Amino acid sequence: PFKNGDFVEEVTGFWKSAPYGLDMEHLMGPAMKEIACKPVIDILEEEHVLAQPERIWRLHCATASGQDARVQRLHFEFRLGRKGPLHGLAVWFKCGLAPGIGLSTAPNTEATHWAQTLLFAAPLGAADSGD
Repeated sequence: PFKNGDFVEEVTGFWKSAPYGLDMEHLMGPAMKEIACKPVIDILEEEHVLAQPERIWRLHCATASGQDARVQRLHFEFRLGRKGPLHGLAVWFKCGLAPGIGLSTAPNTEATHWAQTLLFAAPLGAADSGD
C-alpha cells in the first residue's frame, strides 16, 4: 500500500488551475481514472509506503517453467503501519544472483531505472495505521 500525493497532484493539478480562465475541475476524476487504469512506473519514496513489504510471489528462475511465470492470482494481506491517503499498491522485485549478490528495486534501496510499479486504485480515502 502506498500514498503518492505529489503524483496525484501532478495528474490533477492542471485541471484545478483553471487554464485559460475555464473551470475544468470536473476533468480531474477522468484524468486520474485514465492514469489509474494502467500501471505507472515511477520512483516511490520510502516514506510513501504505508505498510511493511510482504513477499507475494517467488520464482526460482533456474527451475521455473513458463507456466510458473504466468501465475495470475495471488492472495496477500497487509497491516498498515502509517497513516495517510491510500492510493494503491506498489510492486517491486528483489533478485538473488548468487549468495550475497543481488539487486533490489525496493523504495528503501538506491533507485534503479526499473523504479517501482504503482498500481493505483479508485480513491479509497484515508487509511490509518493498523487498518
